[in-house]
Amino acid sequence: MTYQYALRKAYDLAGEAMLTIGRLCTEVRSENQLFISQSKMAKDFGVSRVTFIRHLNKARELGLIEPDPQEGDAIRNIHLWRICPFLVWRGDRSSLTAYLASLPKDHVWLTDWQSPS
Repeated sequence: MTYQYALRKAYDLAGEAMLTIGRLCTEVRSENQLFISQSKMAKDFGVSRVTFIRHLNKARELGLIEPDPQEGDAIRNIHLWRICPFLVWRGDRSSLTAYLASLPKDHVWLTDWQSPS
């Protein structure tokens, strides 16, 4: 239920950015972490770099992606991202449970993207 709820909500809120978000879901390497090279991915996805950045900004604004903690306080040139685990997760169920337990209770993925109770 959670996956379907989050995916439907993402489609409803993201608009055209969902094309890029959907493609990002296929790029997840481990758990919900992805490495994004903006120029390369824009080319691979068949969109301009400006469009790709606009889509990333929309996904970030909605709380679908966030910079990985390894990026520190970087504002620009962020390459390592985390995507909402309710959209995509690569790993086993126990890792997902542990990851969700490590998030603060008010984290956007737990408050906005988890299925309603």
